[in-house]
Amino acid sequence: MTSDIATTDNQPFGQLSFAQLREGATAVIQSAQLEKEKARLLGIPHIITRVTYRPGIEEKDYVSIEAVVADAGTLEYEVKRGRVPGASVFADLTVEPEERIVYNDGSTGIRRQLTHLLHNMGLIEVLGVGQDLAVFDTPYFEWMTFTQVGLMNGEAEGVKIEVPDFTLSPSGTPLAIVVGHGLRISEFPNPANPKAMSEVFYLS
Repeated sequence: MTSDIATTDNQPFGQLSFAQLREGATAVIQSAQLEKEKARLLGIPHIITRVTYRPGIEEKDYVSIEAVVADAGTLEYEVKRGRVPGASVFADLTVEPEERIVYNDGSTGIRRQLTHLLHNMGLIEVLGVGQDLAVFDTPYFEWMTFTQVGLMNGEAEGVKIEVPDFTLSPSGTPLAIVVGHGLRISEFPNPANPKAMSEVFYLS
């Protein structure tokens, strides 16, 4: 009695399956995917591990946020408590447990919250801080200082520019900002078009 045993011996790489190639991989690169629809993160607990400010348009900037989604047990608990919009059971979730994600924000919501937090942590110094939280909308190139720096490509070819890039806490340990209840959303009439609605996302 004989049986067929799958083997990769002397088999050209071009004939191997994805699973076979992955099994014997020399290295694995798995970057986080940009989450363009922040609404998918409503009610989804996650931990922010990196905050990078980038130049925007019209003399503004925005933040790029790297994070890790909560574990399966935490997600399941949040779903059972009814805290995740659109998810009545665990299988309804559109993110994976402990998935690495990236999302961007340039609004008076998330970006302002993070700037306020980083200022209070002593990682940046924003000028003119008082009672009005709008001061934390000031673009990074108008701040007094920022303590952690990254490099990104500038507009001119071959030119690098410095941007605020936070991966460490004030004590020097890896940055870990817990967003316990994920994002929440505020909707209001668009001033430029009363028939349309504007959305601002917040950390919650």
